[in-house]
Amino acid sequence: MAQNNITFRGCKQRLRSTELNQNVHPKSDVVKTKRQRRDTLSSDKSNTLNSSTDYTDESVSHPISNDENVASNDHSSHNSPADYSTRSGDINDVQQELSRHYSGQLDSNDEPHGRGTLTITYSASAPDSFSTEQTVFEGHFRHGKKISYGKLTLPDGSVLQGKWFNDDLNGFGWYYSPDSGTIRGEYLNGELCGLVSEYDLSGRLVYEGNYEDNMRNGFGTLYVPDDKTLFRGTFSNGELHGHNVEFVYPLERYKLIGEWHNGEMVKANFYKDDQCVDQTLYEYDPPTQSCISKEPLKADPYESQIVYVAPSTIKCASDSYSANEGLFAKLDLPPFTIISFYSGIKQSDHVTESRQWIDNANVMTLSEIDGIDIDVPSPFDQLKRYNASLGHKCNHTFDKDEQNARYSHFFHPRFGHIKCIETIKTVKENDEIFVDYGYDLKDCPQWYEIECKAHKASKNS
Repeated sequence: MAQNNITFRGCKQRLRSTELNQNVHPKSDVVKTKRQRRDTLSSDKSNTLNSSTDYTDESVSHPISNDENVASNDHSSHNSPADYSTRSGDINDVQQELSRHYSGQLDSNDEPHGRGTLTITYSASAPDSFSTEQTVFEGHFRHGKKISYGKLTLPDGSVLQGKWFNDDLNGFGWYYSPDSGTIRGEYLNGELCGLVSEYDLSGRLVYEGNYEDNMRNGFGTLYVPDDKTLFRGTFSNGELHGHNVEFVYPLERYKLIGEWHNGEMVKANFYKDDQCVDQTLYEYDPPTQSCISKEPLKADPYESQIVYVAPSTIKCASDSYSANEGLFAKLDLPPFTIISFYSGIKQSDHVTESRQWIDNANVMTLSEIDGIDIDVPSPFDQLKRYNASLGHKCNHTFDKDEQNARYSHFFHPRFGHIKCIETIKTVKENDEIFVDYGYDLKDCPQWYEIECKAHKASKNS
């Protein structure tokens, strides 16, 4: 909520020298195409900072040669909360160390000892050219090994800092990546172990809980700030795994509680105000290119509490078109509340782009980068054939004052990465929900063009 990627499945951070692999799913008001035409170091194991220890050794600038190889880690994050899963893989590029340069205090054997700065230069990965990168450690040394407080700056600008002992982080440490965010927690022998907090680039908490072996292990809470949801339970090897795992919906009185296995919901019941009100079991059931859902008539229990489908109040300018059904609020809803989900068949945009508009009535862009659309095709546009999600029933209006919602991204424990509908103002009980489809008038269905002209004419009259 999303791309953050974050975070839900496979969130295995290797944080001795890594980047925070948070799943951030993009939050967008614009839907684009079809319905978006409805819218659219370890290598040094080091850490930080201030020490009150005074040294009297003479400071020198000292080049150090070393034949060891230095490994640098690249980390790719997969956007799932939806997938919402964060899949972080460590890609280890072994790079040749070229030189070391040390400036600071030395012992009698010319080893770094006291306050100093160690700069390591090594060859960078470049297919057709030679380049170099540097890591810089600033802090304290004892006979050549990092000790006390220090800071390691990596080539990508990320920083690892904290208290060192015997060349490893031990105790409280702090990791910052300019691309991902911040991780704060306890280190043991260079690896995160104990209570850890993770924050995104906006400073929002995305995970709080236990780490072991440099991964989420034990009890923790995973927050998805854009979705206003959270997952709470036991993690194993970076993934939710165990019984009594909670998924808390955007309105916190509603939850799914049950069993997760390797990051996926195996079976869960719906709870309202901490009481199980539905014996129906829900499981991870992501749509595919060929299957909209294994249980297309199993309604989402949260959505069923919030909205309903009824004949639309829209009066079309042309008798040739009708809005048919619309989406309505079951209760008063505050602004910026996620109220409905837009799941459907995952379809390649090459397929949807080749079709006529009549066949794309319920197509929504999910990912322009991956070229994936969501489609609720006939006959699943009928409630008697599909009601697992209802977002495709929401209608468009050209009247900006009547628009009370927008499309956004969402990671759902049942559907995976989908779109959702979020209010943008207060919505009263039984109000119809309206969004802006955002079609391009140069490429849009005929009804949209006719209604747009009629709206402009009424504004000018």
